[in-house]
Amino acid sequence: MARGGPNLVTVLDQIAWSYANLGRAHAALTANRTSYIMVDHMIRAKLYNGLRSGTDGNAIYLRR
Repeated sequence: MARGGPNLVTVLDQIAWSYANLGRAHAALTANRTSYIMVDHMIRAKLYNGLRSGTDGNAIYLRR
């Protein structure tokens, strides 16, 4: 795992991390950026934590 990445133990962890990375990429591409800035990493962290805790609206799809 890259430096600073989470400890992915379960399949849910892996799916949430992948989904959060897609969210980060989408945010950067929507803003026409070719590299990530701090706000993109913040989006990834918030989305990952929300998916893991179940507070994100999309978490229901990962818990089925």
